[in-house]
Amino acid sequence: MQPPAAQPGVYTSADLQQLHDQLLVLVNESETGALRAGALIEETNIADFRRLAAKATDAASRAVLANLERASANHLPAFV
Repeated sequence: MQPPAAQPGVYTSADLQQLHDQLLVLVNESETGALRAGALIEETNIADFRRLAAKATDAASRAVLANLERASANHLPAFV
């Protein structure tokens, strides 16, 4: 787990920083870009939940991650 940002918009993880910067460009581009950013966030969440669920060692954790994945899947069409 990465520590929180030292300051808003600055991350110690290069991957997280790249995602933040990409989202910022999309949001500032246009209303359509902001919707694309929202969709990208949900798609990233789904991938993260799946990755974590594959590593989960107990049923309760897998159930929580499955519920979170379903929630993101339900939100995704709102942005598309």
